[in-house]
Amino acid sequence: MLGASPKTAHRVVDSQPAAHGAFQYRLHKHEYLTALRHAGFCGGSRPFAHAWLTRDDLLKALTHLGLGRIEIAFDDPGHANGPALSLVARR
Repeated sequence: MLGASPKTAHRVVDSQPAAHGAFQYRLHKHEYLTALRHAGFCGGSRPFAHAWLTRDDLLKALTHLGLGRIEIAFDDPGHANGPALSLVARR
């Protein structure tokens, strides 16, 4: 999830419009930089991920896909490792 965390904001270097059917959103490019060398790194194997969404777009995407019953357990935009949330989405 993308957010305005000072710890991760410098890693978001680009964004582009995208669509899934009628649903329009923005994909944000997140560069992993030196995190790829950390033993505990749990991202992808490429130097970047081009699939980060804003919180708003994430929730809208779930609704668009028919998952309208969304329960958020925690939402921490200031998490030490960048914005984080935990949710359950159901039809």
